[in-house]
Amino acid sequence: LILVLSVLYTAAVNNGVIAEWKKLQRVKMKLILVLSVLFLVSADARPRGSWLGKITRSFQGLMSAGKEMACKYQLPFSTKLLSCDSSEPRFCGDYDCPNFYEKKLNVSSKDYTLRCYPKPYKWVSTTFNGRGSEESETYMPRLLKYITAGTRRRTKQTEAFWRLFRYIQGENEKKMKINMTVPVTMRMELDDTSDSFCKENATMSFFIPFKHQIDAPAPTEENVNLEEVEPFCAYVKVYGGWSSKWKVERNYKALVAALKRDGFGDDFRTDVIYSAGYDDPMKMFNRHNEVWLVSKNQSPKGNDL
Repeated sequence: LILVLSVLYTAAVNNGVIAEWKKLQRVKMKLILVLSVLFLVSADARPRGSWLGKITRSFQGLMSAGKEMACKYQLPFSTKLLSCDSSEPRFCGDYDCPNFYEKKLNVSSKDYTLRCYPKPYKWVSTTFNGRGSEESETYMPRLLKYITAGTRRRTKQTEAFWRLFRYIQGENEKKMKINMTVPVTMRMELDDTSDSFCKENATMSFFIPFKHQIDAPAPTEENVNLEEVEPFCAYVKVYGGWSSKWKVERNYKALVAALKRDGFGDDFRTDVIYSAGYDDPMKMFNRHNEVWLVSKNQSPKGNDL
């Protein structure tokens, strides 16, 4: 049997059958790749509530996670095919995010970094008061409710997000659509007088894309405003998964403990904390979240501007 198969295979090779078959397989793979790209791109045009749109965005999240892993471990094909040599931090993905650099610290710990934003940047912001009990959950239970029920319970925080989202969708003086950016930040005032580590009021912000930093249109919706954030440095701790209030608190406390251990206990503001999220809610893996504590003594140098 093996001899017969060997003879048949040799005859097929000599007659060019194998080469044609391999060529056909390559054409099929290219066609599948093109159709997959068209399928993923068309997801943006589908209603967000449709089941097909939700499944496709979940698949986009998986594709994004695969790209991150390939770039992280520098697989042979990653640099050319996946644009891993981009100057943007990997966790910013394909979105605009404010430029920064990291200062070297004379510590052995890798629990945090000292990050500096050397330029003033415009952000669009909104403030809200009060958080429902749902905000203490991680995002995953709420996501599952959203996918299965097709609706999402509105909390003060989600209402704040949609106010900012409406701004970039055209609710501004120029009726201009503006690209989404990262991170989405939350500015919270610390509170040591109650059981909660922060006060009930908070400010959510979207970064204004680079091309609109000069001519960003004014918001038309109440309680939405443009603000310019001056250059600053902050101690940054990264954590994964879906963020939540208790995760922010846990990582904030871990960052404070690490800074005190390394002799920086007097070098951060104790009145305010920032959290930053970089991922679409539908992204399943390799999620990137941060907690920032603004430094009191460290600042970007003049020549960094």
